[in-house]
Amino acid sequence: TDPVIDDIEEPIDTEALIEKWGKWHFWDGEPDSRPKEDYLSAYPNKDCPADDIPMTAWQGDGVYVNHFLDSGSELVSRAKEAIYNEYGWGPKSDLTRDQLIERRGMFKMDMVDVA
Repeated sequence: TDPVIDDIEEPIDTEALIEKWGKWHFWDGEPDSRPKEDYLSAYPNKDCPADDIPMTAWQGDGVYVNHFLDSGSELVSRAKEAIYNEYGWGPKSDLTRDQLIERRGMFKMDMVDVA
């Protein structure tokens, strides 16, 4: 059991959440071409040199990697929009230019030199 979920009185409408926010939608167009053997097992912490990665592995497939990164970026954007909405900064289409600029501060990162 999950104490957080158990405290929710209403069932979660997963389909409505997917409709509103989307979901992870990446797929591999060449799954049968991927190596079947564990080529990383020979390396501690699976820290494999780039030259030893098989050409058919996803790590060497530029199309796969680009689609994976695009899908990951879209997922982060959707998550940020959901957070903005939860804190009253959305939906995006209802905000003025100044409000959009102000809400960007929620995810502003500052690099602090502590040396």
